[in-house]
Amino acid sequence: MSNVARVALGTLAALAVAFGAEAAVTLNSARVGGPDVEALGKFYAAAFGLKEVNRIPVQGGPELFFNFGDSVDAAKANTAAQVVIMHADAVANDSVPHLIFNVTDAAATAAAVKQAGG
Repeated sequence: MSNVARVALGTLAALAVAFGAEAAVTLNSARVGGPDVEALGKFYAAAFGLKEVNRIPVQGGPELFFNFGDSVDAAKANTAAQVVIMHADAVANDSVPHLIFNVTDAAATAAAVKQAGG
């Protein structure tokens, strides 16, 4: 697994624990990136059993959306947070990976992040 994937998964786990007790915050998706989106997508599918549920054509390669399920249809029906893979170029100093949260009270969430040292 690449360092990008390790960092993304570690960050996801840490933030899931940190925000898990906050009912007003849920994980929408986790984004990871690499120079070969198709190869990275095949890796996540093979290693974790993820199914591709959507793809958006963008410059530099498609943005791929994955989720868990026994079939593609089951993965599409899964309402859990998705893994999104997008093109990232280390030479261009891209800021991928990142996490996307749904929040019901942005001001309270921002205050909690600031209080936690963010």
